[in-house]
Amino acid sequence: MHIAVILMGFNAVWLQVFLIRELLVTFSGNELVIGIFLANWLLLTAIGSFLSSRSGSGSYDPAFVITIMQVLIAVIFPVVLYLVRTIKYQIGIIPGEGIGLHLLFMVSFALTLPLGFLVGFQFGYACRLINSIIHQPAQAVSRAYFLESVGSMTGGLLLGQIFMLKFHGFIGAAIIALLNVAIALLLVYKSSDRKIWRAILFILFITGITGVITGVPGFVNHLSRQHQWQDYRLIAEGNSVYGHAALLAYRDQLIMVSNGVPVATFPASNLGHSEDLIHLPLLDHPKPDRVLMIGGALGGPLNELVKHPVKKIDYVDLDPLLIELMQKYIPDTLFLPFKDLRIQSHFTDARYFLRNSKQKYDLILLNLPEPSSLELNRFYTSEFFDLCRSRMSGGGILAFTLPGSISSMSKALCQLNNTIESAVRKHFPRLRIFPDIYNLFICSDTTGGGQTTIDQMEARRLNRKLQTRLISDAYLKIKSDSLRKNWFTAQIMDCPVGSVNEDLKPVAVFYSLLYWNSMHAPLLGEMLTWFDKTGIMPFFLLPVLIFGSLIIYFRKSARLGSIALISAVCGTGFMGMGVTVILVLLFQSTFGYIYHWIGFLLAAFMAGLAAGSWLMESWGKNLTIRWKFTLLEIWVILYLVIMLLGMQVTTLSELIPGMMQLIFIALFLICGYLVGAEFAVAAGQITHAEGMVARSGGVIYAADLIGAWFGGMTITVICVPVFGIPHTIAFLVVLKLITLLFYLFAQFRKF
Repeated sequence: MHIAVILMGFNAVWLQVFLIRELLVTFSGNELVIGIFLANWLLLTAIGSFLSSRSGSGSYDPAFVITIMQVLIAVIFPVVLYLVRTIKYQIGIIPGEGIGLHLLFMVSFALTLPLGFLVGFQFGYACRLINSIIHQPAQAVSRAYFLESVGSMTGGLLLGQIFMLKFHGFIGAAIIALLNVAIALLLVYKSSDRKIWRAILFILFITGITGVITGVPGFVNHLSRQHQWQDYRLIAEGNSVYGHAALLAYRDQLIMVSNGVPVATFPASNLGHSEDLIHLPLLDHPKPDRVLMIGGALGGPLNELVKHPVKKIDYVDLDPLLIELMQKYIPDTLFLPFKDLRIQSHFTDARYFLRNSKQKYDLILLNLPEPSSLELNRFYTSEFFDLCRSRMSGGGILAFTLPGSISSMSKALCQLNNTIESAVRKHFPRLRIFPDIYNLFICSDTTGGGQTTIDQMEARRLNRKLQTRLISDAYLKIKSDSLRKNWFTAQIMDCPVGSVNEDLKPVAVFYSLLYWNSMHAPLLGEMLTWFDKTGIMPFFLLPVLIFGSLIIYFRKSARLGSIALISAVCGTGFMGMGVTVILVLLFQSTFGYIYHWIGFLLAAFMAGLAAGSWLMESWGKNLTIRWKFTLLEIWVILYLVIMLLGMQVTTLSELIPGMMQLIFIALFLICGYLVGAEFAVAAGQITHAEGMVARSGGVIYAADLIGAWFGGMTITVICVPVFGIPHTIAFLVVLKLITLLFYLFAQFRKF
């Protein structure tokens, strides 16, 4: 019986991780996808848990209900996985086309609905099932929570160690289906009145085994991928620790895609961008010998770079799988730049490479998309620009592009350019901007660069005998026209920003979000603008108003104690999800990837949940439940305060990589421990008061998940991008202080 509850947690983490992985590919690798998906998952799980609390106390056999739920999960998961890959096609969106945040929320909610609900609906029945074994109602809820957490931890470790890289999603779906059917068969095996169900389950199990042996998962995987890319022909694909890569063909063109984002085309299609990014900065420098190219060298940029008489080119990219696919499938004529002996490739994180390199560069060329995610934003922050300048020789130049316009720039687009320009000017005294549909930023120090005239650039072009299609004397004069520059400066000046883009305050991500939603969801864009204007103070006042209203309304009610307890659990769920999102975003920002590590991090959190819920059964036997809960609330607040102080004392870049990873795992573990411990104590207190195991467990579980849902949505979309991570953690401290005071008032008011 216990293994059925463990499987619930195993199911939950596998479903989450595989769906997150596919959603990142479908919706272009944005971390917002993770936060919105997890928030929707928790909301639907909470709804399922609450409804099971109403029906789980009835006469239904809990083992049989869990059996039905597990079989439904086995059948539905492959269907949902297929829909996740093909949802853009289903709703008429072409590959590479983005969607607004509101549509992302609705699509994620619809895709998550059946599985999230089924996972949550099992919990009330799991509490009844465990109580039928141990006959201790006060401990049955926490024991079920512990067993589910053990399953989640096991699933996360297996994913991180074995399955994430070696197997595609439909192999994972097949494993989940076979496990669920096998455990369901085990649950009904000894029941004499379930013979028909035994026969059905046995047939399903044999059918599943036969399908795996005959290669059905592989066939469906290829079919879904081809359906996902619509009119593009899938040539090859693969997974690495950094994400999913695919090579597509459309007519006579090849497209390399990483996590759903096109990163290169062959032959190169965006010739203007490639020539501007490479030739203008290199012509600005009198003698470029050593060049660092970060990202996006596939296709056109590297072809242009090797035309210059530079001595050494260091090319840094995160994922070697892209190059491996190129070497295998792309014609040698298109791969020639990588055979240039001056080029040395480094497959690592660019910030890590710069921190550990002693090399000085004449030019650093950043060829990455705009900072629409934290993964990308870390290359547009004040800290990164400072790092780049420290690795430059005298007269060194940094060059990158941002979205722009030659006719009209929206306010959000102006703010995006403005906050990054402000970050650049903190470290580079001279900045030269070439406005266009993409604005080219050429940043240099005080000893060189930035003052080169157009005539000098043209003379260097002729002297270096560059063969270019666009770059010419006339083209250079058009690009540097004073009317363009004055217009761009006026646009930027009309849209001031209050903050410089930083690692811990990624306002550029927020402005990118505003810019995108101003085109796809104007109403949502206006709402986000309101949050930007009002600041964080309303967030500090909101919990005061909510809990103050509850005290006034229920001050004479006998249920005020239970309401305060449920509110505190809801607040801890909010905190737990908020901290989880913050840590995921920080991990992404620190290392540049989350794809492979998501299983490990979730396993650490779940291990903490399991430890907390288990140890609370024996800890503090001399303390009353009220005092145990109070102490746990204080520990939660201390945990948040230590996180906040740690960010003020040191920066993540000052720690060695191995230590950083251990710190992240420890923070996930401790956060899970506090959430699990508080859940166990609260479950014991409310079960003692209410007397019904299924109802008490379902209500507490739903409260925890509802809080987590609000935390996921609020922290991901508003707090971190607008207010920054330190202020967001400070808000969590205030929230937990208020829930603690509310709980103390309600529990000890008689004294």
